[in-house]
Amino acid sequence: MRSVRSRLGLLFPVLFLAACASSGPSGQSPGGVAAAGVPSFNPPAKAPTETNDAAAVLARYVDFWRVLPRASGSPPALRQRLLADYLVDPELSRTLEAMAAQDALGRVLYGADVPRPVLRHIDGASAEVVDCQNSTGAGVRDRRSGERVTVGSDHNPVLARLTRGHGGQWRITRVSYSGGFC
Repeated sequence: MRSVRSRLGLLFPVLFLAACASSGPSGQSPGGVAAAGVPSFNPPAKAPTETNDAAAVLARYVDFWRVLPRASGSPPALRQRLLADYLVDPELSRTLEAMAAQDALGRVLYGADVPRPVLRHIDGASAEVVDCQNSTGAGVRDRRSGERVTVGSDHNPVLARLTRGHGGQWRITRVSYSGGFC
């Protein structure tokens, strides 16, 4: 098993973008003055709201993965309410449709993915998270027998896009998977 989407029937296209990291100039001292007493370039620190937004984005993303198996095993009406706290359309509808397709096959999610997210980008009310999940403890099982149908990978690449809605709550608008490993 590679991902929630693949576990739910390979209903969606896949996409994965690699996270990029950059570092500031070398030779900086913490106070912004080079060792010889010459002022050095110090990039501006992140604004407190930017730091708070980053923490909020990552927390919502991780919380979604915790609630996903519970939603899968819940009746459709409760499923909608559980997921609507974390997903908005188009992802909410796609996920609910995929769960309904698994219901028709007598299947349900089990276990939990272990997210290892990195905030790739945040700009105002939109954000992008890349993840290399450990999904070895998660997959799809037969609802009646409990037999595991799939088992996940320890390096499952995921890309998620989030938006900040009314009231400031971050929700996922899109989850994409490239398959393979990260």
